[in-house]
Amino acid sequence: MVSMNGKDFVEDMRKIGLSEYDAKVYWILKINGGWLKALQISNSAEIPQSKIYDTLQRLMFKGLVKESNTIVTTSGYGMGWISGSGCTLKQFLEMQRKAKKLGYFLKRFGGHKRQPNIGRANIKIYKALKLDKFLNKKLDVIEKVKGKYGIL
Repeated sequence: MVSMNGKDFVEDMRKIGLSEYDAKVYWILKINGGWLKALQISNSAEIPQSKIYDTLQRLMFKGLVKESNTIVTTSGYGMGWISGSGCTLKQFLEMQRKAKKLGYFLKRFGGHKRQPNIGRANIKIYKALKLDKFLNKKLDVIEKVKGKYGIL
């Protein structure tokens, strides 16, 4: 959800040419300060899932958002790790060991008929970049228009 300060930010960004969705997504990414998945952004910014990827593409084109591929390791028991999440490799390996141990325990005592499905998947995550380049481009355009038409 976009806070009161976020609403002011969104309004200000709309004045310089961002859409409401663009401004909301940028705000959510900026206050988070880290990497988020598109679904997390969509939910936090209250933007329909059907619009989030177009919004992220526009922001990447404008140089306001960075996209990265990351690896998620999952198991049949919902354990997982995302690179860049602050989880160390040691913590990840410990979680993976526990998932395998749980699978063995369940199989041995009949609670589950198969070992956990440990796999890897690539997902896209997003992070906000600084506004300065975007704003400088806007200022350059304004100066060029002023010069071209003799506006003081």
